[in-house]
Amino acid sequence: MDTTASTSSSLQGSITIPRAAAFVQWLTSLWRDKGVGISEPEPDVVLLTLEEVGALQLRVLASRKLECQIDPTTVPMGGLLQLSLTEYLGEYADEIGLPDGSWDIAWEGQAPRSPTQLHILRVISNRALSPQMRRLRLQCTDIQPFAEAGIHIRMLLPTAGAEPAWPALQEDGRLLWPPGKPRMARRTYTIRAVDVPGSWIDVDVLLHTDADGPSPGSVWAEHAVPGSTVGALSPARGLPARAGHHVFVADACALPAAARMVQMLPSDQTVALLLWVAHAQERVTFDVPPSRVQAQWICGGEPGASAPEIAQVLQWLGSQSWHGADTALWIAGGLPLTQAARTWTATQPQLAGVQKMVHTYWR
Repeated sequence: MDTTASTSSSLQGSITIPRAAAFVQWLTSLWRDKGVGISEPEPDVVLLTLEEVGALQLRVLASRKLECQIDPTTVPMGGLLQLSLTEYLGEYADEIGLPDGSWDIAWEGQAPRSPTQLHILRVISNRALSPQMRRLRLQCTDIQPFAEAGIHIRMLLPTAGAEPAWPALQEDGRLLWPPGKPRMARRTYTIRAVDVPGSWIDVDVLLHTDADGPSPGSVWAEHAVPGSTVGALSPARGLPARAGHHVFVADACALPAAARMVQMLPSDQTVALLLWVAHAQERVTFDVPPSRVQAQWICGGEPGASAPEIAQVLQWLGSQSWHGADTALWIAGGLPLTQAARTWTATQPQLAGVQKMVHTYWR
């Protein structure tokens, strides 16, 4: 029997994680950005439906306990949803700072093996594109996982001056850190460029602060020198949507992703692009030729956060042309920007049928 074409039976699982209900809210918000269908058929139950993939139901049983059920369209899609859920649990645990061993997911039957691999990349060069953006060229022993799939990679950032203690990778894709060794910060970055013959990738890192001070990525990017190492998890993820017309909005943090996606689009697809940076001198970091796209700029305020500039973003969006399902809207940046964008898109009848992706890159 060809299992790739047949409908699979349900997959049952049990999740243990602190603040279980908060995880469901976090995942629901994240997947809503990706166009996933969301419903609440009964109290404490959320149903997430992905076209051509299947459905995931999460039921909150207690403060640390969830019950999950996957109803995939095919057997392979069931395995994909199992692995995706494990990855999202790990991302959530990292985001809220949960210690190792504080969460778990157990499936009835055999869990699939994750395709994730840990690569140790070596810094070739580190140069300033602008006062706030660094470009790091990284040597890859195996370039193919970064050249054949998506454009975003999860990176493990060693502490400056310390000998890296790399984790082991479990079969389900979870990281197992050496006993007594601190976990490295994990952040997602855009592969800005790939050179297969040279076996290197470029990654652009914005120097900025978080609520607690300089971001881990900023600290790493400022101190990385030729010969130092950094971890990366493959395969890469994320590709531009399929549409004839694309509308992009990116703040300074999301600018590398916008640049890479614009470069990947076929020449017959049209683009409207709004970029938001703090100072005009940061515009040089967007090095896509003007012959491909004419970007419009906001230079001022706190990119992704300040209210006057967010109002300008919404005004600009309101002036755009929309073509239903043949238009893809992609917005990425700080939480204040993405919250305002989600509220705006939900009230605009002219966006009916438009593919909408709103991603929070920082909070």
